Amino acid sequence: MKILLIDDDSGDRATLKRAIGKYSLGATFTEAASLDEALNGLRHEIPDLVLLDYQMPGTEALEGLNQIRELEPFLPIILTTGYGDELLAARAIHAGADEYLPKDQLNTPVLEHAIQNAIDKALYRQALDESRRELEQFAHVLSHDLRAPLNQINSFSELLKEDLQEGRQDDVATYLDFIGRAANDASALIRMLTDFLRADKIELTSEPVDLHAVLDELCRMLAEQKGKALNAFHVDVQDLPALHSQPVLLRQILQNLLSNALKYNNNERPLVEVTTRLDDAGVAIIVSDNGIGIEEQYREHIFQPFTRLHSKDEYSGTGLGLAICAKNAARLGGSLSCEQNPCGGSRFILTLPLKNP
Repeated sequence: MKILLIDDDSGDRATLKRAIGKYSLGATFTEAASLDEALNGLRHEIPDLVLLDYQMPGTEALEGLNQIRELEPFLPIILTTGYGDELLAARAIHAGADEYLPKDQLNTPVLEHAIQNAIDKALYRQALDESRRELEQFAHVLSHDLRAPLNQINSFSELLKEDLQEGRQDDVATYLDFIGRAANDASALIRMLTDFLRADKIELTSEPVDLHAVLDELCRMLAEQKGKALNAFHVDVQDLPALHSQPVLLRQILQNLLSNALKYNNNERPLVEVTTRLDDAGVAIIVSDNGIGIEEQYREHIFQPFTRLHSKDEYSGTGLGLAICAKNAARLGGSLSCEQNPCGGSRFILTLPLKNP
């Protein structure tokens, strides 16, 4: 754990280091005797925790806290002071401190509780902020993306009604086709929104997964659905050791990656290759394709909710598929990344532990 101590009193910094050292032998410390020194350090390296003196010389009370929060809003911060006071504690917490610690209470149990509580609160604040941003995005989608197909359904329903009332039937099939496609678009969006919201709710069980059997089933299913030849897929995972994971989440990730490899591919002969690589961290499942590829500047953004690189006229979709994959990968204790395929197209790398954490 990397801890930044911000206090103008070298004796107090030494006392904090000694007390924390008894609690966590793995702690490493960076010290700052002034707020400017601390802020400069934070611009180069972010610690896991900050212990900040309540009022640094030359600053107003809580000014240091406010400046650090502007720089790093989710950094766990414990305010320390030589004056134990409930009013000061309330002011500190209200101003955004995760914990408040009088210096005359620096013993190991109190520090242990304060440090863990500060870290937990910071994680909770970050999760709340992510949820808030997701809700804002959902509100935008519901007011814009979902409105479009509903408006189409309404418009073509009116045209259909008028034609039928006047005995015209030439365009009935066309109107019904537009209505059906719009309904499918709305249904797909609602389904993806539901999947995204439920990704954190699926129980994180762990059981043996036959990766080759899962991939074989998915390849056959997708080849049928998309009218592609089964030989578009090449799966080479024969040497993979036993993998323990959550089968529903893992299947969702692989199905989306394989489906995208066919969808974003304009070649007469789409090729999708699935291989694995083992290292000390676990197993990497690599899905490579010869499709349209993704430019380097967009490869990190594609895992954000509602990110679309193409219009719906070019490629259908909601912009949620890869966001769901990334969320599922994180729940499984792994990660999902994208890079260029040296042979052209994209290469997605799903890294997982051999057993759920």
